[in-house]
Formats: sequence, structure tokens, C-alpha cells
Amino acid sequence: MRDRSRSLFPVLIVVIGVMLTVFLTNWINGFEFDFIDASARFSTGHVRIMSRAYAREADQVPNDLALVGVSALTDRLREQYPDMTWVSRIHFGGLLDIPDAAGETREQEPVTGLAVDLLSARSPEPGIFKLNEVLVRGRTPQRQERSSSARISPAASTSR
Repeated sequence: MRDRSRSLFPVLIVVIGVMLTVFLTNWINGFEFDFIDASARFSTGHVRIMSRAYAREADQVPNDLALVGVSALTDRLREQYPDMTWVSRIHFGGLLDIPDAAGETREQEPVTGLAVDLLSARSPEPGIFKLNEVLVRGRTPQRQERSSSARISPAASTSR
């Protein structure tokens, strides 16, 4: 006990090592659970309905092969499988072109998006995305708002 290098420092090092191990293990387990949960909720889901042609090229997200007019299909699925939550999602992508002052392409980046239904009364999406739990400021959209100032004309978009 008289020599601190033989008693206090080894105990401190063991205590700090155990604390770091417990903290990092729990942090990694939480991150892994959140990652799996977010992947299931937002991108893959548990069950996906798609055409055979779309399934062959699903990694390219071919919008021209996406299903349209699926309300009758989802209504039938809700009747046959009432324990499952059925939602229609639109995944889309494009190429973002960032021009310089002369209008020439300075950068191009691929971008992707996910369209969800937040405005319908019977839509489960706000609960799936846990919007009320994570919203810090503002409010969730109550209705579709259109503004003439928000529209960008094709001529204006090429001059930016």
C-alpha cells in the first residue's frame, strides 16, 4: 500500500478498463440494434411486394418498373394479413448537378430519397418513423402546403 505504482495505479487501470469495456459493449449493442431496426423500418422492411422484373434489377431501383395504382392490392393484403402493417413507399434517385458561376457542371453526385405518406389519416408512417418522439422543434405536417414561391422554373434552375 505504500508504493502507489504497485497498488493504486493497477487498480485504477483495471477499473477504467472494465468501465470502458462495459460502456463500449453496450454502445455497440445499442448501435447495432438501432441500425437493424432502422434498416427494417426504412429500406428493406420485413416483406416487400414487387414485380419479377423489378426484383431482377432491384439494386438499381428502376422507377420505370415500379408498381403503380396499388391501393386495391394493399387493401386486399390488409384484409388477408391484418396483423401486418402494409404501406406504399417510393424510393427514388437522381443525379445532383452543382454548377459553377458560368453554369458549367462543377460537381455531380448521386442522391436518393424516400417518399412516405405522412398526411393521410389512416397512415401508420408517423408511428413507424417515431416522428412525435424525435421531433425537437416545429410540428409534423398537417396538410399539403403549396407555395408559388417554392416552385423553381426550368430557366431559373439552369441559371443557379
